[in-house]
Amino acid sequence: MKPKYSIIIGVYGHFLDLTKPCIESIIKYTDLLTCEIIIVANGCKENDGTRAYVEKLGPPFRLLWFDKPQGYAKANNAGVAIAKYEKIVLLNNDTVLLDQQKNRWLDQLEEPFLKDPQVGITGPSLLHSEPANHDFLVFFCVCIKRNVLEEIAMYEEI
Repeated sequence: MKPKYSIIIGVYGHFLDLTKPCIESIIKYTDLLTCEIIIVANGCKENDGTRAYVEKLGPPFRLLWFDKPQGYAKANNAGVAIAKYEKIVLLNNDTVLLDQQKNRWLDQLEEPFLKDPQVGITGPSLLHSEPANHDFLVFFCVCIKRNVLEEIAMYEEI
């Protein structure tokens, strides 16, 4: 199977309690031949275990290291800039995939794109804002088509 997803996970500390369980759940419930996983170490400490763990995993895991915190937007933009594939998945490191068949979570993220080619972003959690009278996706896990990110110039970093 040909890769089509770039999964980007920004991390800032919390290796043992958040990042490692997140990555382990991806390994367990994802066909790693379908993706690359970019870990953006956003000001992690050299000795917290992040670098050694991710480098030991090898492909399809990639590590993008920043000695100083970049912030959520800048870290994700840096991950997107080196991403290789058409579907960009932004995943928070405090997310652990639940028991499921391999790739079910990615298939669910991709399904709206297949049903309607005008869909540019998907996610598992859609909420409604009464004050704004608008629906919005919760950005702990979203999948965005690359061309949409290019059109909107990715995240505003201010």
